[in-house]
Amino acid sequence: MLDLLESGCKLDAMRLYKDHTGKSLMESKVFIEKLISDFQILEKANSQSGCAGVILVFVVLGFILQSML
Repeated sequence: MLDLLESGCKLDAMRLYKDHTGKSLMESKVFIEKLISDFQILEKANSQSGCAGVILVFVVLGFILQSML
C-alpha cells in the first residue's frame, strides 16, 4: 500500500485495503489517510502514472505467495 501511495494511487490503496480487510469505504479512507500522515507521504494531485505497474507487482506477488501455500 505504501508503494501505491507513493505513486499517487490513493484510491487503489484504499481499494486494496478494503478488499483485504472487509472494512467499509470510510474505514479504509481513514486508515489510508493515517498512513499518509504517519509516513509523511506527499500526495500527488491526480497522478495515475505508475499505478498499473504497482498493482501488477501486487498481483504477481499474490500468485507467487498463493502457489507457495
